[in-house]
Amino acid sequence: MYKKMFYSLSEEIIDELKNRLRSTEQDYSKSRKAAANMPQTLNDFYSELNHLNFEWETREAINNGSKILGRIKILPAEQVLGSWEGIVYFKNIDHYDYMEKFKIVDFFIGEACVGFQQTDNNVDYMEYLDLGNLEAQPLSLTFEGYYQLMMMARGFLYWQRVILNLNNGSGYEPLVEKFKTYMPQLFPDFKWEDFVALYEKVKIK
Repeated sequence: MYKKMFYSLSEEIIDELKNRLRSTEQDYSKSRKAAANMPQTLNDFYSELNHLNFEWETREAINNGSKILGRIKILPAEQVLGSWEGIVYFKNIDHYDYMEKFKIVDFFIGEACVGFQQTDNNVDYMEYLDLGNLEAQPLSLTFEGYYQLMMMARGFLYWQRVILNLNNGSGYEPLVEKFKTYMPQLFPDFKWEDFVALYEKVKIK
């Protein structure tokens, strides 16, 4: 499932004349031993793809002199499960203790990421984190739901904040409007209503 969905995305971006593919990198190795220690949907992903690094941008500046960007960077399993000290949390600072078990999965940009809290329950509830913040924000998604929405959003930069807006009923309104305005222009088959419907379908109730 994961590989097939990514193939469809990469072919679409390459074929879209309005977009220029910056880089795409895939490794179809078997899942590494580290993935066995992950929640099931992440384990399933790493059985198909070792990591996923994908970027695109519009050829022309179309947003008040700026280009529209897309970023996806799902890390290898062993990197996800490694230490995030100095990036996500800092030792000897009490209020960062909560973040010590946070594991980055999608490090799509240097200032923000999406990951999960590694606990004994072994669940994959995705959370959004602006680096430097003391607490991550729940997206109410498993990794599988996150991946499906990411593909529909084509990795539109900061699309996760659109989900936070849907989840919380407010917040990030300028980004939401940008997403709703430019996604149908860049990808004519994209419909905002379908995106919201998919979120409601895969959302953790």
